[in-house]
Amino acid sequence: MEYWKIPVNRTALDYDRCKKCNIGGYCGGGCQLTYQINPSIVCKTEKESFDYFVEHVLTKYIVELRSNHETNMEIRSSRTA
Repeated sequence: MEYWKIPVNRTALDYDRCKKCNIGGYCGGGCQLTYQINPSIVCKTEKESFDYFVEHVLTKYIVELRSNHETNMEIRSSRTA
């Protein structure tokens, strides 16, 4: 029986594959045990998670911030007019 050694102090900076990744350190290298078995699964899952985060969370947050900023600017303009 082969025992897996789980690297407990690893991050995305410890893997060449992660250093070249276009989502940077978003996942932190993913699940270390899964990465040792099949890094492609980790990368696919994390990229899907990142895409979801950008589309459904970050983009909506930025749109809301911009809308609030524009509303505040309109209020300030109306006060000085």
